[in-house]
Amino acid sequence: MIEEHLRSCHHCAREVDLIREIVSEPEPEDKGLIDRLGIRKIVPLRPRRAPYNRFWLGDKGYSLAPMNEYRDLMEVEGLYLPELLELRREDRNDPGSVPVALEAQGRQPIVASLSSFEAAGDFREPSEDMESTGAKVADEELRFFAPVLGTVCPSSGLLGMARNLRVLSGKGRRKKRPKPKLVLKCRAKDNDLELYHNEESDEIFLNIQARKDGKG
Repeated sequence: MIEEHLRSCHHCAREVDLIREIVSEPEPEDKGLIDRLGIRKIVPLRPRRAPYNRFWLGDKGYSLAPMNEYRDLMEVEGLYLPELLELRREDRNDPGSVPVALEAQGRQPIVASLSSFEAAGDFREPSEDMESTGAKVADEELRFFAPVLGTVCPSSGLLGMARNLRVLSGKGRRKKRPKPKLVLKCRAKDNDLELYHNEESDEIFLNIQARKDGKG
């Protein structure tokens, strides 16, 4: 069962390779008591560093949750693309006003400014005129559902109604979320930070990669 699992799980296979590398030291010619008793030398592994579990934009914190579908990504719970882009524009106008920080217990935080994140891939930030026009059209469309959705989310406004509508329309069905697309990235000291976007839900996801250029 273990061998079958290792063939399909590269994470566990990588851990096994690391353990084999550590304990595969050449045996001395003159075997001691431990070797004669058939006891293998065990080298304790360093404890794995705690993962980052909090994403900060200014003074607002968001929990980071691992994704089952895509193990290299973490969901920034409660953060959506419009809010992210609005805060990025604020930091452009007043550099340093919206710092980004990644927090983990017992680790040095990763810190960057939100305006240092650059567009990645084929992502193009929508202009304010396009955003306001799109929001107006969306509001007009959602007003049709207001009598029904008002009982579901009376105090969350049209944006809240839209998100509840997405939840209601997919209730009872479990389907794999499409892979988020890379939209923003930046280099923060020893790490590359990448922000991904799910176009269907507007959710934001984070990937942290240690730099491989010898400086990290």
